[in-house]
Amino acid sequence: IGHCQLAVDSGYWPLFRYNPELAASGNNPFQLDSRKVKGDLFKLLSAENRFASVMRRDPKHAEELDARLKNSVTEKNQLLQVLSAEDLQGQF
Repeated sequence: IGHCQLAVDSGYWPLFRYNPELAASGNNPFQLDSRKVKGDLFKLLSAENRFASVMRRDPKHAEELDARLKNSVTEKNQLLQVLSAEDLQGQF
C-alpha cells in the first residue's frame, strides 16, 4: 500500500472520478481526488526493478529520462487541475 501511496503522491498515478450524470445537471463531471504533487518520483521509480536496472546500467540516461518524466507528470497534473476547476461547471 505504501508503494501505491507513493505513486499517487508523486503524481505518477493520479486519482480522479468521472460521473457523466453530473454533466446533465450542469456540473463538472470530472473530479480530481489527488492532491498536488508532493512525493519524490525518483524514489518511486527506484523501487521498481524495471527502472532500477536502467539506473544501474546507465545513470546518466536514467537522469535524463527522470527529468522528462517529471516534466510530463507536471504537465499532466496541471491539465487535470484545469479540468477539475469549479469555473468549468457552466460549460457542461
